[in-house]
Amino acid sequence: MKFLIFALTILVSAFASIDGKEVVCYVDTSSAAGYQLVSSIKPNICTMIDLAFAAVDSNGQILASKVPNLSNFLKYKGTAVAPKMLLSIGGAADWQSLQNFAAISKSVSLRDAFANSCLNTCKQYGLSGIDVDWEFPSSSDRANFVLLLKAVKAKLGPAGYLLTVAVGASNWWAVNSGGLDVAGVGAVVDYVKLMTYDFHANAEWDRSFGLYFNAPLDDEAGRDSIKNSLRIFSSVPSTKLILGLPLYGNAYVTSGSNSVGASYSTQWPSTGTTPSYNQA
Repeated sequence: MKFLIFALTILVSAFASIDGKEVVCYVDTSSAAGYQLVSSIKPNICTMIDLAFAAVDSNGQILASKVPNLSNFLKYKGTAVAPKMLLSIGGAADWQSLQNFAAISKSVSLRDAFANSCLNTCKQYGLSGIDVDWEFPSSSDRANFVLLLKAVKAKLGPAGYLLTVAVGASNWWAVNSGGLDVAGVGAVVDYVKLMTYDFHANAEWDRSFGLYFNAPLDDEAGRDSIKNSLRIFSSVPSTKLILGLPLYGNAYVTSGSNSVGASYSTQWPSTGTTPSYNQA
């Protein structure tokens, strides 16, 4: 059996668009590697840096003070390295914050508390705005998610701060789950950052499909692809859409053949085989 590396790269998810538009770089704040990456970014590469991630408690308060290395990252805000710097709230790994989002979004008072916390956090740390990364609202959260964003926008917008969201862009998360009101969310926020990655090789149904591209541009079999995601989000103004690029690599243990489309022996990428930027 052989290891196949699907794509090389860095542990930073970057969102990019054409010249003159936003290029958003998500940076992992949980280790010194993230800070070293920011310090090595050439000027005028990223137009916006999102610091990932901060938690939110059950009272709707953002726990920005607990973000590792925050003071080091803030040194670069407003510079050519990070003309705009946002704090991203949530993330897939923070299960407690994701549960808190659901509870907060149901309550008028908690939505208001969260909105005020977003505004106060921007003021306290001199940020350009807030990025909400709720992975993922369920069908029962659909309307409440829009209400939550409206409450935050009502506080941030008049004060000149940005509100962005990172959202699942696959058929399942954007359509079938029923948790995302695409048009409703798109009408409220400044930017919608599409998670157009992890489309393949991280789900049970991909076991029989075999090795395939993480983020295919198109797919004749009708599976998840970048073009399909753009169709799903066609109700959102194109000026608000930011395409997600998977800048990381995965390796898998194959069952013999090493060609694209071959079956592989495990559902998830093999342990220790997702290289970070400093291993590339």
